Amino acid sequence: MKLESKLGISTGVLILAMLVSASVAHLRVQEANRLANTVADGRIPIICRARDVRAAMMTSVQSLETYILLGADRASSEHLRQVRSDNLNAADKPLAQLLELGRHYDLGADAPRIQQIQPGLVQLHSVEDEVERLNELHTPQASRQARDLLNSQILSRDAPLFESMRLLVQSQETQCDADMDRLQEANRAVLLTLWTATLLGAIVGGVISFILARRLPAQSVSSPTAPTPSPPATSPAQNSTSIPPTRSARSPAPCSRCKTVWEASSALSPTPRVHSPQAPDP
Repeated sequence: MKLESKLGISTGVLILAMLVSASVAHLRVQEANRLANTVADGRIPIICRARDVRAAMMTSVQSLETYILLGADRASSEHLRQVRSDNLNAADKPLAQLLELGRHYDLGADAPRIQQIQPGLVQLHSVEDEVERLNELHTPQASRQARDLLNSQILSRDAPLFESMRLLVQSQETQCDADMDRLQEANRAVLLTLWTATLLGAIVGGVISFILARRLPAQSVSSPTAPTPSPPATSPAQNSTSIPPTRSARSPAPCSRCKTVWEASSALSPTPRVHSPQAPDP
């Protein structure tokens, strides 16, 4: 296999590995974003809103009990009734938000528990109003009926509702912890994928550089070179009649002393004569 083919295959493998790692990292990042949005926009708000509704219902019942025990005079009665009404109405806004979150997110077994909160809150509101009306009559029989209604309709029937809300909060906290664990696993998978792609790219790049360093000098040494043309042969006559090389026009002029020495040596040496062939006598 030629060097060009090997380099092409190695580069293709490197590009394919980069594409695969980028795709896996993209999928992991999308999964991490989905889990983060579920936890931040779904689980935590549901837990907070459920706790707000539960706290409003409990404070409303406590305010009603305080009103029955201490609401003898008109001033304290008016104040305690206003506190009870404010505590109960404080559950309306978080309950609406909780129902909206239940429609947008898949809560599984917790969805029926959220749907049961609104009827139970409406029933609690009506029973508390009835207890308050009976207590305002200020008669022994009406006060006794108000206490009986508080014990039988509110304290006994609201206990399952409070327990259901407690299970809702506990379930959402468990699912929130599980989503956080999966989010951490997705983050670790993204880091592992990126580091694997980086190391693989470094290894393949090093192998390609090693191959280039080994093959290119070998090819340059083994490549054939063109033969150097030999100068043409000359005859002895041509050598004898060859004219001494003249000084190039670009060479610097000799100094006067060197010129004198050269002329003297030329005068002492005999000039070779060229014998031309003579024609025969007729």
